[in-house]
Amino acid sequence: MDAIDHKNPLATTVLDLLAWLAADELPDSVLLPLSDNSRDVADALSLLASYSMISRRAGGTTVHRLVQSVTRSAATTAGQAKAVGDLAAELLLIAVPDDPAMNLAGWPLWTALLPHIKALVEHTAQEQISADLLWLRDRAATFQQNQGNLTAAIAEFEQIVAASERLLGSEHRNSLTARGNLASALWQAGRTNDAIAIEEQTATEWERLFGVGHEGTLTARANLAVSYRQAGQFSKAIDIQERLLAPYERVYGAENLSTLRLRDNHAASYRYAGRFAEAVAFSEAVVADFERLLGAEHPATLEASSNLAISYRLEGRPDKAILIEEEVLAVRERLFDPKHPDTLTARDNLAGSYRQADRIDDATALSEQVVPDFERLLGVDHPDTINARSGLGLNYALAGRTDEATAIFERLVADTDRLLGSDHPDARAASVMLSHLRTGDWRASMVQRRGS
Repeated sequence: MDAIDHKNPLATTVLDLLAWLAADELPDSVLLPLSDNSRDVADALSLLASYSMISRRAGGTTVHRLVQSVTRSAATTAGQAKAVGDLAAELLLIAVPDDPAMNLAGWPLWTALLPHIKALVEHTAQEQISADLLWLRDRAATFQQNQGNLTAAIAEFEQIVAASERLLGSEHRNSLTARGNLASALWQAGRTNDAIAIEEQTATEWERLFGVGHEGTLTARANLAVSYRQAGQFSKAIDIQERLLAPYERVYGAENLSTLRLRDNHAASYRYAGRFAEAVAFSEAVVADFERLLGAEHPATLEASSNLAISYRLEGRPDKAILIEEEVLAVRERLFDPKHPDTLTARDNLAGSYRQADRIDDATALSEQVVPDFERLLGVDHPDTINARSGLGLNYALAGRTDEATAIFERLVADTDRLLGSDHPDARAASVMLSHLRTGDWRASMVQRRGS
């Protein structure tokens, strides 16, 4: 290393940086901002490789863990370690793609960089965590959340909240944003009451500290409305969303992604409340806007299309729903992991429309596939798992497999009472269906239930 440093000090800087990252291959592009001339970075990497400090292949660099450990130990002061760590965080922030949730083109790079972000966090002492590293961790946790790795995302968000409040204070906007992101992950994991407790407090604090029209306040209120909807408090959700539509258009613009997603969630709340015609009208307009602005295969467009299809189904137009859902499923299977939560949801939605169209065998085949996948990926108590299990029970009932349907709804009643409370609409629906199955007059309830 003395010889390397004498020949090229930039090579020493490069190795110091690599020591704080993962042993996995790092794209060389991450290191390019170290110099105005990309050739300088290439020369530094070539020199390190000639001394066997690193291994290289086209476009990427790896370092042996022992070399990393020895190099890190050479940082004899806390100041040296913090300087290297801060520089690594800065380079990774420059490298990571925008919008880890929706930018599909950026997902491969996120996958490549995630081990390096995790390694940097592990090697950074708590007292040396910077605001840049916290934001980098937040973006990485958001990527994991939207890849379906909810357990890891929640654990990371919890640590981010604690670190942000320690570094910046509990009333700093970054700390409030971190709490909102934690609540979002909890909601997605089915922990709705936990999410609501955080969101109610956070929304109040945003409004007190920054005002009713601040972007943070608007986002917090919109997220709270979605959690209220999942908790069965439909009127609360609709009331919040109706009051947010005008402020969102004023602050963000009518064609902004945030405004369109608020409108899409508003349509979903109408649907859950049984206001199907209003839900369809809202969804049709939202899908048209998404397709025009973002394209038919953007994740937000796919989500809005799925919501429109469900509204069509519940309004009694399953054939229109099937056309949309088959297309959405084909796109998701092509662009997403086959076991991604959104892909599983697309299969479950299609099963519901097949059931409504009396294609019971097709519906059952999909439901039998998706229920164990949901249980394995999200857990047996997740709302999506419970909904898929309910659909399977309905399919069995329609296929004349009454004993299997009864067993499923007995479990559903116990689960929904325990998780949601007996007054939740899903718990009441499961209880009614079980009662009909036990008395033998279950077909009387199926006209309504087959659209669920």
